[in-house]
Amino acid sequence: TLTALHVGGNVDGEHRWEYVLAGPPMVQVNTAEPLAQSGEVCVSAEVWSLIHSFSKGRQPDDDPGFASGPFMIVDQLRPPPELLAVEASAAPLPCTRDVAMLMKRYVPRAVAPKLEAGIDDHIAQLRDVSVLFINCHGIQLSAHPDGVSEPTLKTVSEDGKRLFTHVARVCERHEADVNKMLVDDKGTLIICSLGLPPRPHSD
Repeated sequence: TLTALHVGGNVDGEHRWEYVLAGPPMVQVNTAEPLAQSGEVCVSAEVWSLIHSFSKGRQPDDDPGFASGPFMIVDQLRPPPELLAVEASAAPLPCTRDVAMLMKRYVPRAVAPKLEAGIDDHIAQLRDVSVLFINCHGIQLSAHPDGVSEPTLKTVSEDGKRLFTHVARVCERHEADVNKMLVDDKGTLIICSLGLPPRPHSD
């Protein structure tokens, strides 16, 4: 089960939010990625059970051997016609001023002013910054699959918001920013940065 969370809140008068994915699928992604060479596709045992009837594959050389079964490198994929006939359609989202203000809450503070000024390309910069990695132990952001047992979606959502806003407020006091919050095979990780505009540090 994949848990998708919107975590954040009011940080010193400014709304800051992050979109966080958690659960076994994220652990599988982080395990599969280093097993594949350039140009290869590696899938977990759970994915392979869904596609093996129309796929050919092999185990990677460094398969860690999970209890759920081996990871597989997909060499050939021939999905049935009924799967190929499915078309994904999504209505375009009109970017009104209200929508733009909501989306801004998820945009890093160093990037938002340039997007507002109409600069949407060549905005990358090379800067000397200090990066802080916070590995958060003892917090569970993956909800129970049945939706009823603890931790429920409400519980993990409230825990995630409380953690994010606490770290963001501490960063604000030191003129730092929360760059990213994510969940992988190592647990919950928050990446913070000091020295990004609009508050660069000379040292």
